[in-house]
Amino acid sequence: MKGSCAPWALCVLIFSTVGCKGLETGAKEHFGEKFSCPEDRVEVRARPDLKWSKVVFGDRPQEGPPDEVKKDPGRLAKWHEDHKDDNAIMACYHPGDSEGHMETNRVACTDAPEKPAAKK
Repeated sequence: MKGSCAPWALCVLIFSTVGCKGLETGAKEHFGEKFSCPEDRVEVRARPDLKWSKVVFGDRPQEGPPDEVKKDPGRLAKWHEDHKDDNAIMACYHPGDSEGHMETNRVACTDAPEKPAAKK
């Protein structure tokens, strides 16, 4: 994603704790600030089915177009254009200090790389 305003963002919630600032709120703030999107236009969904390591190292799930769209080059091009910003994946968590105490009044988010890291 290169600085455009997507209609929603997917968020991997790594640590889920009750705190002063919710992870969903922090994720919306992070995405909205980074891509200049009003927070009311950002949808955040927890993705407990994703492992952050798989997202970073290339096993990120890819949602594709319906079969009838795949068969039509014009529709497929439009589908890709319409969906290019749909999947901003971030890991959001309450940061901690070196002693393991969580700062529940803050939320930190890490964006997934655009291209997965090369496997070594």
